[in-house]
Amino acid sequence: MKTLEEIIKQEPVYLNAFKDKQDMLEHFSDTLIDNEEVLFASYGDVDGTGLEGEAFVLFVKDGKLFEVNGTHCSCHGLEGQWEPEEVLLAELEHRLTKGNLGIDKYDVGNLFKDELCEFLGVQQ
Repeated sequence: MKTLEEIIKQEPVYLNAFKDKQDMLEHFSDTLIDNEEVLFASYGDVDGTGLEGEAFVLFVKDGKLFEVNGTHCSCHGLEGQWEPEEVLLAELEHRLTKGNLGIDKYDVGNLFKDELCEFLGVQQ
């Protein structure tokens, strides 16, 4: 696994419905971020219909790593869901190798697991 310093030096990755930082902020709509450096962000369709989706954002602020998770359904988007939680690299590695981080619940496809593993240097 890469070190936090190595991860921070990489170019940010935006996948699926997120095209760039501005697009990501527009999806969360009411979100203002200050001093956060987005590292990895994905927003994907989980059921193959576009009616349900999941978002994952990994960012660094003040030398600490944070994640944000959000969902949408046919009745609402990601607005109001910017709730950062501090996360350790070891936790992300465990959730990628032993859990289901980045895999959709309908098994339609891989939302972002492979890309996040590559970005973090996690061996699958």
